[in-house]
Amino acid sequence: MHNQLIQLISERTQLSDVERELCIQYFEPVLYPKNRVIEEEGKIPQYLYFVVSGFVRLFHYNYKGDEVTTHINCPPGFITSYSNFTNQIRSDENLECITECELLRITKTDLDLLTQKSPAFKDFSFLVFQKSLSYNEKRA
Repeated sequence: MHNQLIQLISERTQLSDVERELCIQYFEPVLYPKNRVIEEEGKIPQYLYFVVSGFVRLFHYNYKGDEVTTHINCPPGFITSYSNFTNQIRSDENLECITECELLRITKTDLDLLTQKSPAFKDFSFLVFQKSLSYNEKRA
């Protein structure tokens, strides 16, 4: 499962064997069924997810109580409530698997450790968050 993530990172920066092992060590593989909410509003997002297979959506409820989907992601991509994850503050968004999903996930603490240990992961992590900001600015 880690091969897709390692391949994606390797397209942008060179990974050493040690960095490949760090990736395997810190990114936990998980499998979720369709319609599973994996991060709930009102809570601090616990993980950054890499989508190996399936589709994941980020959504919130508007003032009428209707679901508003703000982002859908598929392989190979990362998804979380980025600013809330980064700043470790409560989110008003939910993260839901809209199909069965194979994901790799990493906690904020482990992501910080990984980026301290690996310049390649630090650079790649910065690129992922930059793309997220750019995407959100274009949507606004």
